[in-house]
Amino acid sequence: MYLSFFSTALGAQFLPLAAISGAGLAALVIYLLAWNQGASPLRMVLIGVGVSALLAAVTTFILVFSPLTTTLSAYVWLTGSVYGASWPEPRALAGWLLLTLPLLALLALLARQVRMQQLDDALAQGIGVRVQWLRAGLLLVSVALAGLAVAWGGAIAFVGLIAPHIAKRLMPPGFVAQALMAAMIGANLVMLADLAGRTLFLPLDLPAGIFVAVLGTPFFLYLLINQRH
Repeated sequence: MYLSFFSTALGAQFLPLAAISGAGLAALVIYLLAWNQGASPLRMVLIGVGVSALLAAVTTFILVFSPLTTTLSAYVWLTGSVYGASWPEPRALAGWLLLTLPLLALLALLARQVRMQQLDDALAQGIGVRVQWLRAGLLLVSVALAGLAVAWGGAIAFVGLIAPHIAKRLMPPGFVAQALMAAMIGANLVMLADLAGRTLFLPLDLPAGIFVAVLGTPFFLYLLINQRH
């Protein structure tokens, strides 16, 4: 919506703000719809899939009635690409990331409670964890970080699914260590996907999001099958 209606007048510098605002609004809707004496992760995932499908339809509708140049740039952004990225983008992104540091520091201080939150809700509450407040805080940080990443790199799907699971297997139990490892794995995954998109199908230059989706889909199916057993 920002690319179609406001990017020409306001420029790209406000794109992270628009991305965070949109992600926050979507997360709030999902959280409220999932609330039933608490918001369970399963309900949030299922409702999130429905909200995502609805927003995808709205996005397609807007692009149909947008100018061709806007539609083309939005399409590249939607497929997920870091093509043409240069140092001004990371510098601009760093300023926005500074705004999330207080929340990240707070979560680091609550690392033990974050680990306990992985237990059953009733058990976690029994040992003194305020599950719903902690879950809302984690959601807030996730929305801010995901919004910033999507603002500059586009919708590169499955990175947030693959990286944490790999980090959990590689690192010992501990929220801070696993979070840092997940960030490193996610960054390297996008870098390798971008490298593959630039070199494997020359002279074509394919978006990194395509290769991440190719890796992420079977990994997602593996997680579903593993969860059943």
